[in-house]
Amino acid sequence: MLFAPFGEKHLASTPEQIESLINKILAGIEKVNFSDRIASTEQSTIYMALEILLPHSERANVKKMLADGKAELDIAKAYLLPVQFLKIYLSEDYASLMDKAYQVADRRV
Repeated sequence: MLFAPFGEKHLASTPEQIESLINKILAGIEKVNFSDRIASTEQSTIYMALEILLPHSERANVKKMLADGKAELDIAKAYLLPVQFLKIYLSEDYASLMDKAYQVADRRV
């Protein structure tokens, strides 16, 4: 797993784990219907970078932090990523896209 929980070394994954995660993300994104949005290389690159820095699997933890009153800036600092990435991560469009991408990728595995 690329993301290491708090208290552990951040980004402690092996190159093989990172490659596996990137392949899984790509497999799902390639199959998601982008008919309602422009699917660009730049957009996919940003999404992959965001997913590596803050995996979709952390969504429940991030939502709990927000519900507990933690500021977006503090959450971004905790995950060591720009606030702009957190704003993308929190958007319904991104969450929906990642849900679809992981569903497709999981079916391929």
